[in-house]
Amino acid sequence: MEKDLEFSVLKDPQVFIIFIGLTIIIGLFSGSYPAFYLSSFNAYNVLKGELSSGISASIFRSILIVLQFFLALILIICSLFNKQLNYIKNKDLGFNKDQVIIVPLHSEELIKNYQTVKEEIEKLPFIKSISASQNYPGAIFSGNSFKFIDEGETEKLVFSSIDIDEDFLQTYEIALKLSRNFSDEFLTDNQALIINEAAMKFMGWDNPLGKQAIFNDIPGYTVIGVVKDFHFASLREKLEPVILLKREFRFRYLNIKLVPDNIDRNLQQLALVWENIDPDRPFEYFFLDTSLEKLYQNEKRMTGIFSFFTTLAIIIALL
Repeated sequence: MEKDLEFSVLKDPQVFIIFIGLTIIIGLFSGSYPAFYLSSFNAYNVLKGELSSGISASIFRSILIVLQFFLALILIICSLFNKQLNYIKNKDLGFNKDQVIIVPLHSEELIKNYQTVKEEIEKLPFIKSISASQNYPGAIFSGNSFKFIDEGETEKLVFSSIDIDEDFLQTYEIALKLSRNFSDEFLTDNQALIINEAAMKFMGWDNPLGKQAIFNDIPGYTVIGVVKDFHFASLREKLEPVILLKREFRFRYLNIKLVPDNIDRNLQQLALVWENIDPDRPFEYFFLDTSLEKLYQNEKRMTGIFSFFTTLAIIIALL
């Protein structure tokens, strides 16, 4: 379910209080200064038409210039925040997050029989793809030590890693750059590695296929493929090397991609199927795009604050 990043002042009590406070302060300043300024004039001179600009008028003009500069600065900052938020909204993440729901596998029995669970859910006509994984984009990937063997052993390196099944790349539409994906046809894939472009660049490899590795002090791992880079963390963070493995006992989630139509009705049908799969627990899920949106709460809040100042500046300019 695709959702745009949104901001509502009324939904954030802290920001709402700030807005009210600033509005009161600026309102008091706007109303009180002219009153004090006009009260400083001699009534007799005013009636005679001898109103003089003097030092007070000069101070007032200076204050207006400072206020205009401040509002212009606010407009510039607001523009920068809007550009940053638009960048986040429109940036190619390297995977497709739309219409993907995440379903936790709460029991060891579900994890052990994940393939059967997948097959049962795949029978539903509104399921485009389903995969199992240790985690999902936006969550914290685990760090593990790797020692790649290339003309002798190198030092241990700690890379982010995630365990996935053979359907994960298809579910998220992550592009394969070199060689192949995991496959049930290869029994050795439980000790196979797929790396991303950032890992290949970090290691300085032109062709990483067939490279041997020791993973967490366990030898016998082999690089079988390379995927294009995808943002598995916040866009605030630099793209880092990541290594994909296929250790089925590490799976904790199902990643289910739905067709875009009739999502609410389809989720109800999926919940009924889940009752037969795991009758002891209610059907639990969340949309991936909603989860990713939470990574940018600070940007949304700041953009809302400066948007308020922009509106306020326009109103003041029209007074």
